[in-house]
Amino acid sequence: MANTSAAIALVILIIILIVLIAASGIFKLANKSTKQASNTISNTTKSNNTSIQNKTLQNINYTNSSRLQYCNSFEAIINYYNTTESFRCYSPSNTSIGVWTYSGRSLYINITVSKLNQTNSSILNYSFVESPDISLFDAINLTKGYYSIIIHSSNRYTYYPVQYPYVIVSFNTTTKPAYKVYNYIYNGNFQSGKLYGWITNGSAFTGSYNKNLTDSNQQLKEPANITYANDNYCYEGNPWNNLYGTKYFITNFNCGSNYFNGSITSYPFIIDEPFITFQAIGNPSNYTYIALVANNTNQSYLIAHIYTYNSTTLVSNISTFRNFTIPVESLEGKIVRFRVVSVIRGKRLNLFAISNIKLSQSPLVNQDANINITAGNYTG
Repeated sequence: MANTSAAIALVILIIILIVLIAASGIFKLANKSTKQASNTISNTTKSNNTSIQNKTLQNINYTNSSRLQYCNSFEAIINYYNTTESFRCYSPSNTSIGVWTYSGRSLYINITVSKLNQTNSSILNYSFVESPDISLFDAINLTKGYYSIIIHSSNRYTYYPVQYPYVIVSFNTTTKPAYKVYNYIYNGNFQSGKLYGWITNGSAFTGSYNKNLTDSNQQLKEPANITYANDNYCYEGNPWNNLYGTKYFITNFNCGSNYFNGSITSYPFIIDEPFITFQAIGNPSNYTYIALVANNTNQSYLIAHIYTYNSTTLVSNISTFRNFTIPVESLEGKIVRFRVVSVIRGKRLNLFAISNIKLSQSPLVNQDANINITAGNYTG
């Protein structure tokens, strides 16, 4: 009997062990299944988030201001003139960003970039950006964080509607324009305060007047800022005036009694309009002039001298910009460079200044100053 009881107890113990082992296996299997399900959900969610993020960063609908993009690949298109759109972008680290713009030949762009949730955080705030083609407007430095971008498109010519009213603003890590042939005069109004698209040689036109008026040796490679110059009495006679659409210009004047040697030359462009227009100040001396230079040589197609003030006396209009036009229809299809030259140092009353240089379908109106155009030494 005792043996029988012991046998029964052993069988029961074995059964209990089998049940426990089986239960343990089921628990592990269930736990594994749960983890697998959890991982599946996690991966699916991650995949979906990545997909959503990619679509968001690509910003398929650029005019949807609620979409967030990375700052180093931001792009916005506004399809209407007289329209304001707000955007946001994220910079994951400190980085330099090139701000590239397009407004055609009939629109202006107003751009404001500021860091979110910070006072006095404006990084870029400028009106009247003019870009006949995609071009570098400015290079800005961003720190890690979120940014607000406000873009306004406005009609440059209010007396007739724009045929293709859209503007493009694009951010990327390219902060220098390529040296190539353009179909317009690159940065002809120096609107960002930089000399993008121009090559300087010598001391003239390099902007030393913008930093320290007492040290003429500091070369910043920047155009003159009309507001800064006037506030610091950096002019001859009366303050600079009559410059429209931009507050920047280039000049050989150095906020003193000297005018410096040097030249500044545009990147090459193809002439596809009958006129080149600009605003300038100068006198008809041989010390300062404009030349249209062939692309692959320093020989010129033409040379222009302008006359806006009397070089024998310091008169009030020495700081007044005037409108000028150079007919270039005979050079249609030619690849040229626009060069400004100052070949005298230290001689009074040889001031030269220029801005708003562009190809145009028509001459500028209100041309109340003289220009003398002569043929150059190149006929290629």
